Amino acid sequence: MNNRFYIKDIKIDKAALNKGFSIIELMIVLIIMGVLAAIALPLYQKYMEKADLADAATVLMSANQNVAKKKLTMFSGNISENDIKPLITLNQNLTNKFTAGVKCGDDKSAPCSSYILYADPISGTYLKKGVWISSKDSVVYYCKAGKESLSTIADASKSAKCSQP
Repeated sequence: MNNRFYIKDIKIDKAALNKGFSIIELMIVLIIMGVLAAIALPLYQKYMEKADLADAATVLMSANQNVAKKKLTMFSGNISENDIKPLITLNQNLTNKFTAGVKCGDDKSAPCSSYILYADPISGTYLKKGVWISSKDSVVYYCKAGKESLSTIADASKSAKCSQP
């Protein structure tokens, strides 16, 4: 039995050769995919920024509650900036996106009668806003980040850079 075969013995079905996609069809599909990606990427980044801001706001609200608890345990209600700093702990997801801090409304060395908690976005990330909370009313504000820290904002309700979520 002869296992050899020759090309002349193979019959080529021309209809089978024409199955598949032309280069034009492939280019159209690639263009459509590019347009969809161009639309989806900014929407995804905006979604991620909102999620990270909400996460940072939750952490700062929790820290604000911890400060209130600490004030109650101290009985005097006098708390300093150094007492508040350890109560602000960002989770691992946020440490590479935000820098959290506290600023007393009055003198740093004296006890804080009022303070602000803030989360500044780290430069180089996709984040364009940060979170600002005052101890006076505990309202969360999202403020546009600039070259200055959010700690420089005295009252977010009166700042053009800030808005409530």
